Amino acid sequence: MRVAALSDIHGNLPALEAVLSEVERDRPDLIVSCGDVASGPMPAETISLLMSLPRARFVRGNADRGLVDAFDRKPKGRMPGPFADWCATRITREQRDFLTTFESTVTVDDVEGIGRVLFCHGSPRSDEEIMTAETALDRIGRGAPSTT
Repeated sequence: MRVAALSDIHGNLPALEAVLSEVERDRPDLIVSCGDVASGPMPAETISLLMSLPRARFVRGNADRGLVDAFDRKPKGRMPGPFADWCATRITREQRDFLTTFESTVTVDDVEGIGRVLFCHGSPRSDEEIMTAETALDRIGRGAPSTT
């Protein structure tokens, strides 16, 4: 299976459109969005485009969670992101409900050339955990969900 992975769109509709144009040329079997889709300058328009994608799965990011909480006017526990309150006034109930369908992780068993892949936002432990090329390998593996 050929998979296109997108992440951290943050309501940047022109960038998303440009990326999807390239993705369309490659014709993947599945698109996986790894979270933080709408908190940014064009939240409603970005969500509308994502809702129209065939063969797509969505991972929930911390900004997605924060946007839903802001829409629902829940008290702020964790930092939902600087744009959550503003973005919440721009999206519809249907778009908010779409965000609630996002999964905490997405596993695809047969990614071409790789095999089983777990897609997440942050880490499998937390959508707020930051991992970079400099992160120690023992930290990356620590506490990860079992694959058996």
